[in-house]
Amino acid sequence: MQKPPKVSIITPTYNRAYILKNAIGSIVAQTFADWELVIIDDGSTDNTKELVESIGDQRIVYRHQDNAGPSAARNYAVGLARGEWIAYLDSDNELLPTYLETMLEHFERHPNALYGIPQGNYTFELYEDGKLIDLVDKSGQFPESLSIRDIFRRKLHFDMNGFMHVRY
Repeated sequence: MQKPPKVSIITPTYNRAYILKNAIGSIVAQTFADWELVIIDDGSTDNTKELVESIGDQRIVYRHQDNAGPSAARNYAVGLARGEWIAYLDSDNELLPTYLETMLEHFERHPNALYGIPQGNYTFELYEDGKLIDLVDKSGQFPESLSIRDIFRRKLHFDMNGFMHVRY
C-alpha cells in the first residue's frame, strides 16, 4: 500500500469547472509536494469531471456524489482523506505557493498545535437582488493572537479556506 501523504486538501465543488482549474493549479504549484487533493463533485452538471481528469496528477482524488451541499461534500472527503493533516480549499479560491510549507513549518515549531488558520486577504462581495453593490476589503484585520473561542465569538471572519487541522 502506498504511504499516506502528509496533507490531504479537501475541495468541494458544484458546477465550477470554469474556475476550479485555478484552485487545482494553486495546489499543484505548492512548494511542498507531499499532498493529496480530494475533490468531491457535489452533483455538478458541467464538465467538472473531465476537467479534473485532464490534469492527470495521481495525487488528485475525484469522487462524485448526488447534490447534498458543501458540508456533506467535506464530510465525505474527510472519510477519504489519508493525510496526517487536513486542509480545506473551496473551488473558487486559491492558495499561495508556500501555503503548505508555511503551515507545516508552523506545526513543527508548535508540536502541540491541533489546528492552524493562515492569515489572508479577504474581500467580501455585497449583493442586493443578485447584483454586486459593493466590495469590502477585510485585509489586515487578522488579530495577533487567536483562540478557538475567538473564532466562535466571531472576532474575525472565518471560513474553511486554508484552515488546517490534525487528522486524529
